[in-house]
Amino acid sequence: MIVVGAVMAMVLATIQVGPAVGQDNGAGAFLRVVDEAGTPLEGVQVRWTNGGPLQLFDWTWTDEDGKAFLYDEGDIAVRFEPSGAHGSVMWLGGTAGRSGSTTLSLRNGAWLDEQTVVVPEGGSISGTARLTDGTAVPWTCGLVRTPGGDLVTRGWGDEDGRWATREIVPAGEYVVEFQHCGSTTTWGWHGGDSLATATRVTVAADADTPGIDVSLDPATRPTDELPGRPTSDAEVLAQHELLNRFRQQMGLQTLQLDWTQVEANRLHARYSVATSSQAHDEDRSSPWHTEEGYLGSVTSGLGGPEIVRDLAQAPFHWFNALNPYSRWAGMGGWRGGNRQAGGLHIRPDSPEERPAAADDVDWPIVWPADGSVAAGRTHSGEFPPPAGACGWHDPTAFIEFGFPMMVQMDHHSP
Repeated sequence: MIVVGAVMAMVLATIQVGPAVGQDNGAGAFLRVVDEAGTPLEGVQVRWTNGGPLQLFDWTWTDEDGKAFLYDEGDIAVRFEPSGAHGSVMWLGGTAGRSGSTTLSLRNGAWLDEQTVVVPEGGSISGTARLTDGTAVPWTCGLVRTPGGDLVTRGWGDEDGRWATREIVPAGEYVVEFQHCGSTTTWGWHGGDSLATATRVTVAADADTPGIDVSLDPATRPTDELPGRPTSDAEVLAQHELLNRFRQQMGLQTLQLDWTQVEANRLHARYSVATSSQAHDEDRSSPWHTEEGYLGSVTSGLGGPEIVRDLAQAPFHWFNALNPYSRWAGMGGWRGGNRQAGGLHIRPDSPEERPAAADDVDWPIVWPADGSVAAGRTHSGEFPPPAGACGWHDPTAFIEFGFPMMVQMDHHSP
Protein backbone atom coordinates (compact mmCIF):
# COMPACT_ATOMS: atom_id res chain seq x y z
CA MET A 1 0.00 0.00 0.00
CA ILE A 2 1.00 3.61 -0.51
CA VAL A 3 -0.66 5.71 2.17
CA VAL A 4 -0.66 9.47 2.02
CA GLY A 5 -0.85 11.09 5.44
CA ALA A 6 -2.06 14.54 6.34
CA VAL A 7 0.07 17.28 7.85
CA MET A 8 -1.62 20.46 9.05
CA ALA A 9 1.27 22.87 8.60
CA MET A 10 2.28 25.82 6.48
CA VAL A 11 5.57 27.60 5.93
CA LEU A 12 6.28 31.12 4.81
CA ALA A 13 9.71 31.80 3.37
CA THR A 14 10.36 35.55 3.12
CA ILE A 15 13.14 36.13 0.61
CA GLN A 16 15.01 39.42 0.88
CA VAL A 17 17.35 39.94 -2.02
CA GLY A 18 19.95 42.64 -2.45
CA PRO A 19 23.67 43.20 -2.88
CA ALA A 20 25.83 42.13 0.03
CA VAL A 21 28.07 44.63 1.74
CA GLY A 22 30.96 45.46 -0.54
CA GLN A 23 29.48 43.64 -3.54
CA ASP A 24 28.69 45.52 -6.71
CA ASN A 25 28.20 42.55 -9.00
CA GLY A 26 27.20 38.92 -8.84
CA ALA A 27 23.75 37.76 -7.74
CA GLY A 28 22.31 36.28 -4.59
CA ALA A 29 19.48 36.15 -2.10
CA PHE A 30 19.16 36.89 1.60
CA LEU A 31 16.62 34.44 2.98
CA ARG A 32 14.52 34.61 6.13
CA VAL A 33 12.44 31.49 6.73
CA VAL A 34 9.50 31.71 9.14
CA ASP A 35 6.42 29.66 10.02
CA GLU A 36 2.84 30.73 9.45
CA ALA A 37 2.91 32.83 12.64
CA GLY A 38 6.05 34.67 11.55
CA THR A 39 8.33 32.83 13.97
CA PRO A 40 11.86 32.34 12.58
CA LEU A 41 12.74 28.70 11.84
CA GLU A 42 16.24 27.72 12.91
CA GLY A 43 18.10 24.78 11.36
CA VAL A 44 16.11 24.63 8.12
CA GLN A 45 18.25 23.27 5.31
CA VAL A 46 18.32 25.56 2.27
CA ARG A 47 19.70 23.85 -0.83
CA TRP A 48 19.73 24.96 -4.41
CA THR A 49 20.85 23.86 -7.83
CA ASN A 50 20.79 25.17 -11.38
CA GLY A 51 21.01 21.74 -13.04
CA GLY A 52 19.84 18.12 -12.93
CA PRO A 53 19.41 16.05 -9.76
CA LEU A 54 22.86 14.46 -9.99
CA GLN A 55 24.70 17.76 -10.23
CA LEU A 56 26.44 19.05 -7.14
CA PHE A 57 24.56 21.89 -5.52
CA ASP A 58 25.10 24.39 -2.73
CA TRP A 59 23.42 24.17 0.60
CA THR A 60 23.32 26.01 3.91
CA TRP A 61 21.12 26.27 7.00
CA THR A 62 19.12 29.02 8.63
CA ASP A 63 20.53 30.50 11.81
CA GLU A 64 18.68 31.19 15.07
CA ASP A 65 16.97 34.17 13.40
CA GLY A 66 15.79 32.05 10.47
CA LYS A 67 18.29 33.70 8.12
CA ALA A 68 20.43 32.21 5.37
CA PHE A 69 22.35 33.55 2.39
CA LEU A 70 22.27 32.17 -1.15
CA TYR A 71 24.85 33.33 -3.67
CA ASP A 72 24.66 31.95 -7.20
CA GLU A 73 23.71 32.90 -10.72
CA GLY A 74 21.19 31.47 -13.20
CA ASP A 75 17.78 29.82 -12.91
CA ILE A 76 18.02 28.42 -9.40
CA ALA A 77 15.73 25.79 -7.86
CA VAL A 78 15.59 26.21 -4.07
CA ARG A 79 14.28 23.76 -1.47
CA PHE A 80 13.62 24.37 2.21
CA GLU A 81 13.75 21.26 4.42
CA PRO A 82 14.12 20.50 8.11
CA SER A 83 17.62 19.09 8.30
CA GLY A 84 17.54 17.23 11.60
CA ALA A 85 21.31 16.90 11.97
CA HIS A 86 23.36 19.46 10.11
CA GLY A 87 25.85 16.78 9.13
CA SER A 88 23.40 14.84 6.95
CA VAL A 89 24.43 14.09 3.39
CA MET A 90 23.25 16.93 1.21
CA TRP A 91 20.69 15.10 -0.93
CA LEU A 92 19.19 12.85 1.74
CA GLY A 93 16.77 15.60 2.71
CA GLY A 94 15.34 16.34 6.14
CA THR A 95 13.08 14.55 8.57
CA ALA A 96 9.30 14.79 8.31
CA GLY A 97 8.07 18.36 8.89
CA ARG A 98 7.80 21.65 7.09
CA SER A 99 9.31 21.81 3.63
CA GLY A 100 8.82 23.61 0.38
CA SER A 101 10.45 24.91 -2.76
CA THR A 102 10.69 27.89 -5.04
CA THR A 103 12.69 29.08 -8.03
CA LEU A 104 14.80 32.20 -8.45
CA SER A 105 16.14 33.82 -11.58
CA LEU A 106 19.45 35.35 -10.53
CA ARG A 107 21.35 37.33 -13.13
CA ASN A 108 24.78 38.89 -12.72
CA GLY A 109 24.36 42.40 -11.38
CA ALA A 110 20.55 42.12 -11.17
CA TRP A 111 19.28 41.78 -7.57
CA LEU A 112 15.68 40.75 -7.05
CA ASP A 113 13.16 42.49 -4.84
CA GLU A 114 11.86 40.86 -1.66
CA GLN A 115 9.67 37.81 -2.31
CA THR A 116 7.38 35.75 -0.09
CA VAL A 117 6.95 32.04 -0.76
CA VAL A 118 3.96 30.25 0.77
CA VAL A 119 4.27 26.48 1.05
CA PRO A 120 0.79 24.88 1.21
CA GLU A 121 -0.21 22.12 3.59
CA GLY A 122 1.14 18.79 2.45
CA GLY A 123 1.52 15.14 3.32
CA SER A 124 3.99 12.30 3.34
CA ILE A 125 4.02 9.13 1.26
CA SER A 126 4.62 5.68 2.70
CA GLY A 127 3.81 2.09 1.87
CA THR A 128 5.14 -1.37 1.09
CA ALA A 129 6.65 -2.38 -2.25
CA ARG A 130 5.95 -5.94 -3.42
CA LEU A 131 6.43 -7.97 -6.56
CA THR A 132 3.37 -9.24 -8.40
CA ASP A 133 3.67 -12.57 -6.58
CA GLY A 134 3.35 -10.79 -3.22
CA THR A 135 7.04 -10.94 -2.27
CA ALA A 136 8.20 -7.84 -0.42
CA VAL A 137 10.99 -5.91 -2.16
CA PRO A 138 13.67 -4.89 0.38
CA TRP A 139 15.79 -1.76 0.17
CA THR A 140 13.49 -0.02 -2.28
CA CYS A 141 14.35 3.47 -3.55
CA GLY A 142 11.37 5.61 -4.42
CA LEU A 143 11.77 8.70 -6.60
CA VAL A 144 8.79 11.07 -6.24
CA ARG A 145 8.35 13.13 -9.39
CA THR A 146 5.84 15.60 -10.74
CA PRO A 147 3.78 14.37 -13.73
CA GLY A 148 6.23 16.38 -15.84
CA GLY A 149 9.18 14.36 -14.54
CA ASP A 150 10.78 16.85 -12.12
CA LEU A 151 12.27 15.16 -9.04
CA VAL A 152 10.60 16.30 -5.79
CA THR A 153 12.10 13.97 -3.18
CA ARG A 154 13.32 10.44 -2.53
CA GLY A 155 12.40 7.76 -0.03
CA TRP A 156 14.07 4.53 1.04
CA GLY A 157 12.64 1.18 2.10
CA ASP A 158 13.78 -1.21 4.80
CA GLU A 159 14.55 -4.93 4.61
CA ASP A 160 10.81 -5.74 4.85
CA GLY A 161 9.87 -3.56 1.91
CA ARG A 162 8.34 -0.76 3.99
CA TRP A 163 8.97 2.52 2.20
CA ALA A 164 8.47 6.20 3.07
CA THR A 165 9.54 9.66 1.99
CA ARG A 166 11.76 11.61 4.34
CA GLU A 167 9.95 14.89 3.98
CA ILE A 168 6.56 16.48 3.50
CA VAL A 169 5.50 17.17 -0.08
CA PRO A 170 2.98 19.81 -1.12
CA ALA A 171 -0.53 18.69 -2.02
CA GLY A 172 -0.82 17.55 -5.63
CA GLU A 173 -0.34 14.73 -8.11
CA TYR A 174 2.91 12.76 -8.23
CA VAL A 175 4.41 9.76 -9.98
CA VAL A 176 6.51 7.41 -7.84
CA GLU A 177 9.33 5.57 -9.61
CA PHE A 178 10.74 2.60 -7.71
CA GLN A 179 14.18 1.06 -7.89
CA HIS A 180 15.68 -1.94 -6.13
CA CYS A 181 18.76 -0.49 -4.46
CA GLY A 182 20.35 -3.70 -3.34
CA SER A 183 21.79 -2.12 -0.19
CA THR A 184 22.18 1.20 1.53
CA THR A 185 25.47 3.09 1.68
CA THR A 186 26.84 6.23 3.27
CA TRP A 187 25.33 8.17 0.41
CA GLY A 188 21.87 6.72 1.06
CA TRP A 189 21.64 4.19 -1.74
CA HIS A 190 23.28 2.91 -4.85
CA GLY A 191 21.64 1.81 -8.03
CA GLY A 192 20.21 -1.55 -8.96
CA ASP A 193 17.71 -2.99 -11.40
CA SER A 194 14.74 -0.75 -12.08
CA LEU A 195 11.26 -2.02 -11.28
CA ALA A 196 7.97 -1.30 -13.01
CA THR A 197 7.11 2.32 -12.25
CA ALA A 198 4.62 5.09 -13.09
CA THR A 199 2.58 4.63 -9.92
CA ARG A 200 0.40 7.75 -9.62
CA VAL A 201 -0.14 9.14 -6.12
CA THR A 202 -2.42 11.91 -4.84
CA VAL A 203 -1.14 13.80 -1.79
CA ALA A 204 -4.02 15.32 0.20
CA ALA A 205 -3.63 18.42 2.34
CA ASP A 206 -6.41 17.95 4.86
CA ALA A 207 -7.33 14.26 5.02
CA ASP A 208 -5.88 10.78 4.72
CA THR A 209 -5.93 9.47 1.19
CA PRO A 210 -6.93 5.83 0.60
CA GLY A 211 -3.92 3.61 0.07
CA ILE A 212 -2.86 2.64 -3.41
CA ASP A 213 -1.72 -0.90 -4.14
CA VAL A 214 1.76 -1.09 -5.64
CA SER A 215 2.71 -4.24 -7.55
CA LEU A 216 6.13 -4.21 -9.14
CA ASP A 217 7.48 -6.39 -11.92
CA PRO A 218 11.25 -6.80 -12.18
CA ALA A 219 12.37 -4.78 -15.16
CA THR A 220 15.17 -5.65 -17.55
CA ARG A 221 17.13 -3.24 -19.66
CA PRO A 222 19.18 -4.47 -22.60
CA THR A 223 22.69 -3.15 -22.21
CA ASP A 224 22.67 -1.93 -25.81
CA GLU A 225 19.95 0.66 -25.03
CA LEU A 226 22.12 3.55 -23.95
CA PRO A 227 20.40 6.20 -21.78
CA GLY A 228 21.72 9.34 -23.41
CA ARG A 229 25.23 10.02 -24.68
CA PRO A 230 28.79 10.25 -23.37
CA THR A 231 30.77 13.45 -23.19
CA SER A 232 32.40 13.99 -26.56
CA ASP A 233 36.12 13.85 -27.19
CA ALA A 234 36.02 17.62 -27.68
CA GLU A 235 34.46 18.08 -24.22
CA VAL A 236 37.08 15.79 -22.69
CA LEU A 237 39.88 17.75 -24.33
CA ALA A 238 38.37 21.04 -23.11
CA GLN A 239 38.18 19.72 -19.54
CA HIS A 240 41.74 18.43 -19.76
CA GLU A 241 42.96 21.78 -21.06
CA LEU A 242 41.19 23.58 -18.19
CA LEU A 243 42.81 21.27 -15.63
CA ASN A 244 46.25 21.90 -17.10
CA ARG A 245 45.63 25.63 -17.18
CA PHE A 246 44.94 25.60 -13.43
CA ARG A 247 48.08 23.55 -12.80
CA GLN A 248 50.21 25.90 -14.93
CA GLN A 249 48.97 28.87 -12.89
CA MET A 250 50.55 27.25 -9.82
CA GLY A 251 53.78 26.30 -11.55
CA LEU A 252 52.92 22.59 -11.75
CA GLN A 253 53.66 20.42 -14.75
CA THR A 254 50.81 19.62 -17.09
CA LEU A 255 49.22 16.17 -17.19
CA GLN A 256 48.96 13.74 -20.07
CA LEU A 257 45.50 12.50 -21.05
CA ASP A 258 44.75 8.86 -20.18
CA TRP A 259 42.04 7.72 -22.60
CA THR A 260 41.60 4.45 -20.70
CA GLN A 261 40.44 6.44 -17.69
CA VAL A 262 38.28 8.63 -19.92
CA GLU A 263 36.35 5.54 -21.03
CA ALA A 264 36.16 4.16 -17.46
CA ASN A 265 34.61 7.38 -16.22
CA ARG A 266 32.21 7.51 -19.15
CA LEU A 267 31.03 3.98 -18.32
CA HIS A 268 30.50 4.72 -14.63
CA ALA A 269 28.74 7.99 -15.48
CA ARG A 270 26.44 5.99 -17.80
CA TYR A 271 25.74 3.60 -14.91
CA SER A 272 24.98 6.58 -12.63
CA VAL A 273 22.55 8.11 -15.13
CA ALA A 274 20.83 4.79 -15.87
CA THR A 275 20.36 3.91 -12.18
CA SER A 276 19.75 7.45 -10.88
CA SER A 277 22.59 6.98 -8.40
CA GLN A 278 26.13 8.13 -7.86
CA ALA A 279 28.62 6.45 -5.52
CA HIS A 280 32.11 4.94 -5.51
CA ASP A 281 30.58 1.55 -6.23
CA GLU A 282 28.40 -0.37 -8.69
CA ASP A 283 25.82 -3.11 -8.21
CA ARG A 284 27.20 -6.03 -10.19
CA SER A 285 23.68 -7.39 -10.76
CA SER A 286 22.72 -4.26 -12.72
CA PRO A 287 22.68 -4.54 -16.52
CA TRP A 288 24.54 -1.22 -16.57
CA HIS A 289 27.46 -2.52 -14.51
CA THR A 290 30.86 -2.87 -16.15
CA GLU A 291 34.10 -3.80 -14.47
CA GLU A 292 35.84 -0.87 -16.15
CA GLY A 293 33.18 1.54 -14.86
CA TYR A 294 33.39 0.10 -11.37
CA LEU A 295 37.17 0.55 -11.29
CA GLY A 296 36.68 4.11 -12.50
CA SER A 297 34.19 4.78 -9.69
CA VAL A 298 36.56 3.73 -6.90
CA THR A 299 39.58 5.65 -8.21
CA SER A 300 37.94 8.89 -9.37
CA GLY A 301 36.34 11.99 -7.93
CA LEU A 302 32.66 12.14 -8.89
CA GLY A 303 30.44 15.01 -9.97
CA GLY A 304 28.88 16.22 -13.20
CA PRO A 305 30.19 16.33 -16.79
CA GLU A 306 31.91 19.64 -15.96
CA ILE A 307 33.93 17.62 -13.45
CA VAL A 308 37.00 19.87 -13.33
CA ARG A 309 34.96 22.88 -12.25
CA ASP A 310 32.93 20.71 -9.88
CA LEU A 311 36.02 19.50 -8.03
CA ALA A 312 37.87 22.83 -8.17
CA GLN A 313 35.62 24.06 -5.34
CA ALA A 314 35.83 20.79 -3.33
CA PRO A 315 39.07 21.00 -1.28
CA PHE A 316 39.37 17.36 -0.22
CA HIS A 317 39.03 16.15 -3.80
CA TRP A 318 40.92 19.00 -5.44
CA PHE A 319 44.15 18.40 -3.54
CA ASN A 320 44.62 15.27 -5.63
CA ALA A 321 44.38 17.32 -8.82
CA LEU A 322 47.15 19.59 -7.50
CA ASN A 323 49.54 16.74 -6.72
CA PRO A 324 52.93 17.85 -8.10
CA TYR A 325 53.89 14.20 -8.69
CA SER A 326 50.92 13.44 -10.95
CA ARG A 327 51.52 12.64 -14.59
CA TRP A 328 48.17 11.42 -15.99
CA ALA A 329 44.51 12.41 -15.89
CA GLY A 330 41.32 11.08 -17.42
CA MET A 331 37.82 12.52 -17.16
CA GLY A 332 34.52 11.47 -18.71
CA GLY A 333 30.79 11.93 -18.27
CA TRP A 334 27.33 11.00 -19.49
CA ARG A 335 24.12 12.95 -20.11
CA GLY A 336 20.68 11.37 -20.35
CA GLY A 337 17.31 13.10 -19.95
CA ASN A 338 17.50 15.39 -16.90
CA ARG A 339 20.34 13.36 -15.38
CA GLN A 340 24.08 13.71 -15.83
CA ALA A 341 27.24 12.52 -14.12
CA GLY A 342 31.00 12.59 -14.52
CA GLY A 343 34.29 11.55 -12.96
CA LEU A 344 37.94 12.68 -12.85
CA HIS A 345 40.87 10.31 -12.29
CA ILE A 346 44.31 11.68 -11.40
CA ARG A 347 47.16 9.16 -11.34
CA PRO A 348 50.46 9.98 -9.64
CA ASP A 349 53.63 8.16 -10.58
CA SER A 350 55.44 6.07 -8.01
CA PRO A 351 58.37 7.76 -6.19
CA GLU A 352 60.82 5.99 -8.51
CA GLU A 353 59.07 7.44 -11.54
CA ARG A 354 58.59 10.96 -10.28
CA PRO A 355 59.80 13.45 -12.86
CA ALA A 356 62.71 15.65 -11.96
CA ALA A 357 60.52 18.72 -12.51
CA ALA A 358 58.42 17.78 -9.46
CA ASP A 359 61.48 18.16 -7.23
CA ASP A 360 61.75 21.78 -8.32
CA VAL A 361 58.23 22.72 -7.21
CA ASP A 362 57.99 26.18 -5.69
CA TRP A 363 56.46 25.32 -2.29
CA PRO A 364 53.95 26.05 -0.91
CA ILE A 365 51.36 25.37 -3.60
CA VAL A 366 48.53 27.88 -3.20
CA TRP A 367 45.06 27.61 -4.73
CA PRO A 368 43.78 29.79 -6.32
CA ALA A 369 47.12 30.92 -7.67
CA ASP A 370 48.25 34.45 -6.93
CA GLY A 371 46.67 36.87 -9.38
CA SER A 372 44.45 34.25 -11.01
CA VAL A 373 40.66 34.23 -11.37
CA ALA A 374 38.91 31.66 -9.15
CA ALA A 375 36.96 28.85 -10.80
CA GLY A 376 33.75 29.55 -8.88
CA ARG A 377 32.07 31.58 -6.16
CA THR A 378 31.24 29.13 -3.39
CA HIS A 379 32.05 25.74 -1.95
CA SER A 380 29.20 23.67 -3.39
CA GLY A 381 29.71 20.79 -0.99
CA GLU A 382 31.43 17.42 -0.83
CA PHE A 383 31.41 14.34 1.35
CA PRO A 384 32.84 14.20 3.92
CA PRO A 385 32.20 17.90 4.65
CA PRO A 386 35.59 19.55 5.23
CA ALA A 387 34.63 21.49 8.38
CA GLY A 388 33.09 18.58 10.24
CA ALA A 389 35.80 16.15 9.14
CA CYS A 390 38.47 18.43 10.55
CA GLY A 391 36.86 18.18 13.96
CA TRP A 392 36.29 21.86 14.76
CA HIS A 393 32.88 22.50 13.24
CA ASP A 394 29.98 22.86 15.67
CA PRO A 395 27.05 21.26 13.77
CA THR A 396 24.61 23.62 15.51
CA ALA A 397 26.46 26.71 14.31
CA PHE A 398 25.52 28.63 11.18
CA ILE A 399 28.48 28.81 8.81
CA GLU A 400 28.57 30.05 5.23
CA PHE A 401 31.30 28.45 3.13
CA GLY A 402 32.88 30.52 0.41
CA PHE A 403 35.19 29.38 -2.34
CA PRO A 404 37.98 27.30 -0.74
CA MET A 405 41.55 28.57 -0.51
CA MET A 406 44.13 25.80 -0.11
CA VAL A 407 47.81 25.66 0.78
CA GLN A 408 49.85 22.50 0.13
CA MET A 409 53.13 22.27 2.04
CA ASP A 410 56.26 20.29 1.19
CA HIS A 411 56.13 17.14 3.30
CA HIS A 412 59.92 17.35 3.72
CA SER A 413 59.65 20.74 5.44
CA PRO A 414 59.81 20.89 9.26
